[in-house]
Amino acid sequence: LLTFQSEHFDNTPGYASLQGAASVRVGPGGNEVYVAAFYEGLNVYDRDQTTGALTFRNSPPGGGGGGPQWLALSSDGGRLYSALWVSALDVFSRNPVTGDITFLERELDGTGESRGPAAVPQSPEPSS
Repeated sequence: LLTFQSEHFDNTPGYASLQGAASVRVGPGGNEVYVAAFYEGLNVYDRDQTTGALTFRNSPPGGGGGGPQWLALSSDGGRLYSALWVSALDVFSRNPVTGDITFLERELDGTGESRGPAAVPQSPEPSS
């Protein structure tokens, strides 16, 4: 059952710009929410486990830009992948304790074409 709690608009005080928000992923423990905003890059929010309320944490340096539109987390939660409209894939490491992400690299498709990936598939959950 889903119950509406709140909404956050672009330029809401205390929040980064959400202009062009296109993809959302919740961290493995449910404590973080990652948002790809097409015009603004990545935004990280802390998520209250009891209420689900979001509090803006940061927009990590590096990566971003270029129109992020799809996000995926590795099955172990150690990497966050962001597919960009500029035919690139940004790779971030993810701290499993804090949920902080750090830009590692950008992979380009090498064609010079300005068309992005349609999506980044989510890794399946590891089997027990």
